[in-house]
Amino acid sequence: MTKKSQALPLNTIIIAIIVVVVLVILILVFTGRMGVFSREMRSCTQQGGECVKSEAVCKKLDGIVRSSGDCSDDSGGDTCCIYPPGKDKVAAERRTDMEEAPTDVPG
Repeated sequence: MTKKSQALPLNTIIIAIIVVVVLVILILVFTGRMGVFSREMRSCTQQGGECVKSEAVCKKLDGIVRSSGDCSDDSGGDTCCIYPPGKDKVAAERRTDMEEAPTDVPG
């Protein structure tokens, strides 16, 4: 019977530790201490995008404008552009350059 009486305090200690950890996490969230993490996740590059000069540039590169991407600390531009899977910026730039190149070459 002594083992059962010892098991109860051990379970109580484990539950108390879990409760304390949860309370610490809640305090950090509500006091804004986890703001550094959320700021990092708002950045355009952290979301897999690239900052470009305008929405028109993004669309010309077959990208999707991401309004939640923050480009305030990037010098590339102020519009966050995400490229769909299978399309990258290099291929899009090559295609754009080919479309702009003159097709009539005087000979």
